[in-house]
Amino acid sequence: MKKVLKFISERGFTIMVGGMLTAIAGSIALYVVKNTPRFAGTPFPHAALALTITGFVVYFVGRVSLHMQRRRNPPVR
Repeated sequence: MKKVLKFISERGFTIMVGGMLTAIAGSIALYVVKNTPRFAGTPFPHAALALTITGFVVYFVGRVSLHMQRRRNPPVR
């Protein structure tokens, strides 16, 4: 668990960008799936929504990590 937290705390910006890209991909997939009638009865709309929500959660984790990283190391003036 400590290794995971260390990884997250060291790579906040990368995690944030990855989360945003995942959320964008999920949003595009959700738009495509919702506007195509043949996908209405399939699990694809739920999977696309889950991908979008997961992307925003990962983005938020990266954002908090980046904030904590900047707070720990104040800028030198």
